[in-house]
Amino acid sequence: MRTASVTPPEVDHEAAEGLGTECRRLLPSATKTARIGADLTAVVMGTPSARPASLLDSVADRETNGTASAPASAGRRSSAGSARHRREERHEPVPE
Repeated sequence: MRTASVTPPEVDHEAAEGLGTECRRLLPSATKTARIGADLTAVVMGTPSARPASLLDSVADRETNGTASAPASAGRRSSAGSARHRREERHEPVPE
């Protein structure tokens, strides 16, 4: 059995740098904030930067990935160790 030798294409570094610059100009920058609702749902408008994403992943369960069609479906719910979850387990009303 023969294996074909594939030569990688040459990279035009100047064009690649120009493409990166254009992408940064056209695409929104990462969001550094989240809105926390009364029901403890966190909504990030846009792509979260590393810091809020890490914080939210450490304290809540992600409901969706990517773009959501409605703010209510774009959030995160409190995780099993959260105060909201403990209240729900005891069937206590959760303030709205």
